[in-house]
Amino acid sequence: MTVQQIKDFLKDIALIILLFLGILALAVFMDAHGEEFSEAEAMFVKIDTNKDTFIDVTEFNAWHLAMYDDLDTDRDGLLSSKECKESCFSDDTKGKVPRYPFETIDSDYNKLITVSEYVAYIKQQFRVSDRNEDRVLDKKEFIALHAGLDERSFIAEDTQFKGEE
Repeated sequence: MTVQQIKDFLKDIALIILLFLGILALAVFMDAHGEEFSEAEAMFVKIDTNKDTFIDVTEFNAWHLAMYDDLDTDRDGLLSSKECKESCFSDDTKGKVPRYPFETIDSDYNKLITVSEYVAYIKQQFRVSDRNEDRVLDKKEFIALHAGLDERSFIAEDTQFKGEE
């Protein structure tokens, strides 16, 4: 075997190892995040009411305003931290609580989220998520938004909302 053949052989082995490691990393990632992606995909289908495989700002806002109405359990037109804590998360969160509703969405820091504060927040989320600036979210952009919110929105299970018991 010549020196060049040995070099080529080693390059081939290195490529095979890198490919294997990439597949392994993807499998580990999907195992850890697979449910998150399937949940985001299911939500995407629900929000895309005109079934054009994109979520436009009208669909995005309509979904979120309906969610706001669902969260407002006392029907006073405002979201309290208690309503979010009790309504936003199911048993799937394993006791985790939201990190940012009243530090990010509640712009006047009165511990209540108004519809206008909520709309401003979701408009910002749409703009930030629309990475190619085509004024619609494709599935990839929406899943990235969903995954980003999940990453940022939960902290340790024993943490409470700021200022609450």
